[in-house]
Order: sequence, then structure tokens, then C-alpha cells
Amino acid sequence: MRAAVLCLFMLSLAVQVLGQPAKRSTRYRDCDTLCADLNAAIQRHPGRLGMWLEDALVIHESCAAEIVASAIDAVGNQPELVRAILETAIHVAPRREPQIRLAARRFKIPAAAQWLEPKVQEVVEVRRALAADKAEPTPLEEVRRAVVPVTASASPARAGRK
Repeated sequence: MRAAVLCLFMLSLAVQVLGQPAKRSTRYRDCDTLCADLNAAIQRHPGRLGMWLEDALVIHESCAAEIVASAIDAVGNQPELVRAILETAIHVAPRREPQIRLAARRFKIPAAAQWLEPKVQEVVEVRRALAADKAEPTPLEEVRRAVVPVTASASPARAGRK
């Protein structure tokens, strides 16, 4: 009797599970929405760059080139961060490496600015005259107390007890 009730219960559970439609993530149907969210997330929390990039590549690996381009744009072409983006993207999506490298070649690292020597500013020393009627403040004297170690031979009261 218990086996029959258990079988009916399991059968009803299976029917309920199979009857439900499969839920599909509809938030990121296209690459543009994903890249816009990635760009905003990186600008909000640049320290989490690797995590955001990995999540985006896992969600839409087919958009790898657009994701990498958006991430590079979000960090402002900083060479260290671009290198980290490329390493992370190739690690997460190795099959998309040619597309990732092509997307990275579109960006150019800004040229270094010309070094300008700092201007030496002349230091002008300003001295104030001391007023004749005011005496210079004297430092306060410090009083210290002597500390004598207590030993058996140094104490007169203990000297008689021997």
C-alpha cells in the first residue's frame, strides 16, 4: 500500500515538473544590452573588472569581441588593464581568441606625453624682526626623581637582622 502511494506521489510530482515551461533568461538577448551593462558595471566598480568580464563572457560567449571592446573602452585604454582584459577573455573563451585579439587591435594605447622639466621656483625667505620689549620664552625646567634600587644590604633596617 505504501509503495502505491509513493508511486502516485512521485508520478504527480513528475507531471508538475514536466508541465512547467522552461525558464529562459531574457535579460540579455542581444550583445548591446550586455555590453552597456558591462561598461556601466566596470565604471562603477573597476576593482571587479575580472569578475564582470568573466560573467559577461559566460552569459554570451558569442559576443566575445563586443564584450572585450566594451571592457577596453570602459577602462580608458590603460595598458595594464587592457592586458588583464585580454588574458581573462582568452582564458574564459579560448575558442574565440582570434576574435578577441582582433577586437583588441582596434584600440590604440595613447602615446606618452612629452616630458616637461619642472620649473624651478625661487624660494624667498621672510624673516620677522623680534620686538625689543618682549623677552624670548624660556623653556620650563624638568624635575626628575631619583630611583634607588632596594637591596638587602642597602636597607639599614634589614642590616641589623643578619
